[in-house]
Amino acid sequence: MEMKNKKILYVGDDLSLIEGLKYTLEKNGFTVDNACTVKEAYQFFHAGQYDLLCL
Repeated sequence: MEMKNKKILYVGDDLSLIEGLKYTLEKNGFTVDNACTVKEAYQFFHAGQYDLLCL
């Protein structure tokens, strides 16, 4: 069974945490976008369709 690539929007400003989390999730087949500010999160959210939002 083929699984659709899931998209995650991560909102946070801890760059070391973001890089580690993004690496791990992408290695496991997820697409990860990161927003460091509320404004960026709003723009990402309205521009794309996400399966999960992590704050």
